[in-house]
Order: sequence, then C-alpha cells, then structure tokens
Amino acid sequence: EYLTVFLNTKYGIADVKRRARISINQSNVSASELQKVEIPILNMPIQSKIKKLFDDSFNFRINSIKLYKQAEEILLKELNLKYHKPEHKLSYNAKLSEVLNSKRIDADYYQPKYKEIEQKIKNYHLGSKPLSEVIKVKNKNFFPEDDKKYDYFELSNISSYGYIIGCTKDLGKNLPSRARRKVRKGDVIISSIEGSLESCALITDEYDGALCSTGFFVINSKTINSETLLVLVKSIIMQNLLKRGCKGTILTAISKDELDKIEIPLIKDSIQKDISQKINESYKLRRESKELLKKAKKMVEEEIGKNASK
Repeated sequence: EYLTVFLNTKYGIADVKRRARISINQSNVSASELQKVEIPILNMPIQSKIKKLFDDSFNFRINSIKLYKQAEEILLKELNLKYHKPEHKLSYNAKLSEVLNSKRIDADYYQPKYKEIEQKIKNYHLGSKPLSEVIKVKNKNFFPEDDKKYDYFELSNISSYGYIIGCTKDLGKNLPSRARRKVRKGDVIISSIEGSLESCALITDEYDGALCSTGFFVINSKTINSETLLVLVKSIIMQNLLKRGCKGTILTAISKDELDKIEIPLIKDSIQKDISQKINESYKLRRESKELLKKAKKMVEEEIGKNASK
C-alpha cells in the first residue's frame, strides 16, 4: 500500500518519468529501468498509517461500485430485463420495407436481439417514446476564449462506472479544436464512437462549466433525472441500441439522427428516486475515496520533505 501511494506522489512520478525512453509515438519505462527507482523507506508507524488510509480508500471505492450495480439492478428489474441476455444470431432476415424505412443496408442493424430489446422497452407498463421526445441533446458548439483557462476531458478521462477521473487544465488557445461542448451540472455525456460507447458520465459540481470533446453527446431531460439517465445509457439495453445505430467506415459512430430514434422507457418516478439515491451515495463514496488517497500522498510527500531537509 505504501509503495503504491509513493509511486503516485510527485516524487515517485518524477523518478519514473525521468527514466522513460522516448520513441516516435510514445515513451516507455523498461522493467530494468523501473528497478532503479529509489524508494525511501519510511518508518513502520508512518507506513501503517498510509496502509490504513489506502485500505479505507479502497473499501469506499468497492462500496461505491456496489451501489452503482444496485442502481442498475433496480432499473433492469423495473424494465423486466434483469435476466435478459441479448443473443447474437448468425443468420436472420429482414423485410424490404424495413430496409427502405430505416435507410440502412448494413446487416448487423437487423440483428433480432435489437428488435427484442426495443420491443421489451415498448412493452414497459408506463410506455416509451423516441429519445428526441424525452431527452434534449445539446449539440451547439462553444468556442473557448483564448486567454481563459478551462477544464477539458476526453474519452480517456471517463471511468467504467460513469466517473470523470481527470482532465486537462489549459488556456482556450491551447485546447484541441474538438473542445467544443460545454457541460453543466446534471448533464450526462455519451460517447458517440463505437468501441467506446460505454464511456458515459454524469457531470457533477466539480466539472460544471467544463469542456468536453465533440466525440460526446451532451444530454439532459425533464422527464428522467440525471442519475437514472446515466444508468440507463450505460445499461446493456441502451448500449446495444447505441451499437445498432453506429455506421461509418474508418470511424464508426452513431449520428444524432440515429440517437433520436432510440426508444426510451418512461420510468416510474419512485424507481427514479431510488436510482438517484444510490448513484448519489456512490458518487459520495467515490469522492471520499479520492480524498483519502490525496491525504495519503500528502503524508508521504511531507515525510520525504522532512527527511530531505535534515
């Protein structure tokens, strides 16, 4: 635990980075170079305190994930899809009328599993509507000011459980041209790129007013609360429908037109409330986990600083 924390402090990161060998496209640290990293041996009482902070942080993170999974289970159970496993079939057919209506000639679009999921959503006892009637997609470009600093995040900054795990902080003039979506607290972002469709996140206070890549759809709804919307778009049902909507050659992605067609269940208010509570608790534990790790790193850095000054 102490070793892990040290390697994430400014001292550990700097020592690893200085040993990196830079090639054309990336820099790497070899195993032999990594073995040369100097590890300060702090006394055991300090290491024990670091271990306690690390273990508490880890447990908070595990419980955060459990709460997220509980929220997802509530949603799938409500939609009668908890035990539904979409089956990919090798052979099937489609009617000419379907092809003409959808204007899609790619075979995967007509996989029976997509129809099954869509039909289950339509059978939901409170009904469903196309996404365009339930959810607002914010697709207006924002142009950052050259000399103003912004938080900016991309696909690589999104965790598997809907958290933003980091961002670039830089002046508008230094940001890439794809930094054109401004997000607000309560928005949900969805990746439009096939292969990373699961990269969805809820925008919290910390990233209110931040910028994200145009590779995301920024959405919100007056009918479905933000936490439920996050769980819905990350669920297996929505992920399959997003995948069906993807098209292209070099870069396969889902367009806004295809996104707008996706059927969205009008989820019961009491269910939304339960999901919202679970997700908020999950995010709270995640924040506390992050703070404990920061505290552990600070303790290590202060101890190293004290010993260096002696």
